[in-house]
Amino acid sequence: MKIALFSHVSYPFTNGVAVSVEQLAKTLRDKGHDVTIVSNNYNKFGNDFSNKEDIKVISVPIFYQNLRTPVLINPSLFKELSKQNYDIMHSHSDFGLAVLARTYTKSHNIPLIHTYHCNYLGYAKENFGKHSPTLFYMPVKLYTKMLCATTDRMIVPSFETKHLLEDDFKIKKPLDVVPNGIDLSKFSSTSTNTKELKDRYNIKDNDFVILSLSRLSKEKNIDNLITLLPLLRDIPNIKLLIVGGGPEENNLKKLVKTYGLQNVIFTGEVPFSQVQDYYKLGNVFVTCSEDETQGLTIIESLASSLPVICPNTPLYEEIVNNFGNGLLYNNRTELSHFIRMCYYNHRFLNIMTKQAKGSVTRFSLDQSVSRIEEIYQEEKEKQLLLK
Repeated sequence: MKIALFSHVSYPFTNGVAVSVEQLAKTLRDKGHDVTIVSNNYNKFGNDFSNKEDIKVISVPIFYQNLRTPVLINPSLFKELSKQNYDIMHSHSDFGLAVLARTYTKSHNIPLIHTYHCNYLGYAKENFGKHSPTLFYMPVKLYTKMLCATTDRMIVPSFETKHLLEDDFKIKKPLDVVPNGIDLSKFSSTSTNTKELKDRYNIKDNDFVILSLSRLSKEKNIDNLITLLPLLRDIPNIKLLIVGGGPEENNLKKLVKTYGLQNVIFTGEVPFSQVQDYYKLGNVFVTCSEDETQGLTIIESLASSLPVICPNTPLYEEIVNNFGNGLLYNNRTELSHFIRMCYYNHRFLNIMTKQAKGSVTRFSLDQSVSRIEEIYQEEKEKQLLLK
């Protein structure tokens, strides 16, 4: 099949959507499909059709987290897309690129699949204040209904997202739960760069390393981890390793200085091709983010045999077996207690480590892509029947 994937950002960006789209495209190509990624052009003001597998469309800055949005009147793009005779289009963006995908598919009778990647109410709460979900609820609900109504098939990455759309937003369209799969072998393999990375970041073999790996944005709540460190003074060799880049990086570094902390390490943004090596540096992975739609870094951590500590939310309950492959906390007191438990109880930490890798086999990239292939084929056959 000839498939076009629409995404607001694409590789080498390393956020969750960009990585998921890149892995989906690569796996589909390996299976013999012809795949094009259509995304915003961050390199210049204009279209770039020089790479038929990676089309860049003219876009403008939106002055928020260095993101861009496409120019919605783009006849040159539609002309270029028409040359390819696509069988399926799959949107991974809910706004600008989603509008372009919908406009083109409806005028050319091509099936449109959409994956709903973001919990916008949670995102609004963390970025715009605790009262913003109430303000944003109705617009987000109505816009989500519009997305569903203009899509042939909707995919959500978790049952928690499915419940949000069905129970809160009253979406009636059937929703396919298909996790954004990961290449488990990439994270389960033994790293050869561990010593080099430990030397680079001055991590000793006897250090107890809390790993945080994500885009550094407000909704990730990494500041909660930083402010927790003074409460863990009884662990003399504790270090917090913050892997990633983003708009909150400078604010987080200022917070570290404010607290006078000497045991926080910032790596900056890491290429996705190297990220698996960084999971090998931690003793435990901790997140304070409560509004994910799937929690890819949690799955990657477990695939790397790294136990996790997460907020006790329905989403993480889908992934984490409490006191099995990880721990689910309800407040800061429990979080600090669980970190101490992992430090002082080596036997317990080892048990979780052994259970981690085998607990995420259902999130394999091959399984997810195979299911998406089935959805593509089903929608293509439906379209043929209508002709």
